[in-house]
Amino acid sequence: MRSLLPLLSALAGALLLSAGGALQWLGHERSGRTRAGGWNVALVPLWWSGILLGTLGSLCHYAALWIGQVALVLPVSSLHIALTALLMSRLRKEAVQGKRAAGIALVALGVLLCLAGPSGIFRLRPIALSAAAGTAILLALVCAVAALSRRAASRWAAGSGLAFAAAAVSWKILSQAGPASPRAVAATAFAATYLAGFLLMQAGFRRGGAAAVNATSTGIATILAMVAASSLLGEPVPAASWIGTLGVALGVLLIGWRNAPS
Repeated sequence: MRSLLPLLSALAGALLLSAGGALQWLGHERSGRTRAGGWNVALVPLWWSGILLGTLGSLCHYAALWIGQVALVLPVSSLHIALTALLMSRLRKEAVQGKRAAGIALVALGVLLCLAGPSGIFRLRPIALSAAAGTAILLALVCAVAALSRRAASRWAAGSGLAFAAAAVSWKILSQAGPASPRAVAATAFAATYLAGFLLMQAGFRRGGAAAVNATSTGIATILAMVAASSLLGEPVPAASWIGTLGVALGVLLIGWRNAPS
């Protein structure tokens, strides 16, 4: 029961974020996202609908992160990558097959493993140090893929992922009881990094599809925050959660590659 509320909040956040991301992308499409500047999207009501749903999704996500463990909340929240890919496939009238289908399946399987870890259904001895090292290597791989991509959207999305990872860690630090001064620093860091992540995400949407941008941003944010939760915050991360995170990350890569230029 203790983990049920953050789980439900994270799932609600994933649904709202996926819908909000797709609507924001549609708003950029209707406003002519290739034009210089691109911020005339603020005149499109559909974009504001996406912002509203995304805001509600973010509130659910950060509420779950406040009361739940990073190792549970972030992988579950990453379901919005798969949901966004499904929505974008429908909007673009594209079949869900090949790398996209495999990526969605891996994300779903990874989330199930992450759920099994804290619940005790799948018990393995913690392997935090080796898993953190492997996850850090995987993070470097994701960053390399984003940096080498010929789409400018991937570079903006990678920056967004780094900013959102810092925001998640700052928020978790803020949720922990402590002196007023460190909490003020954490609150300031959260506000700054979240705003930076939002602006970089919008820049990515102006240059690419919502599925690819969300995949790169959320994948990097999830991996980096998981490493921080284990190494910096000392949060116990079950081995099943590390394995599940690996599955989520691989699924993210497949979804991102599916939307990258050939």
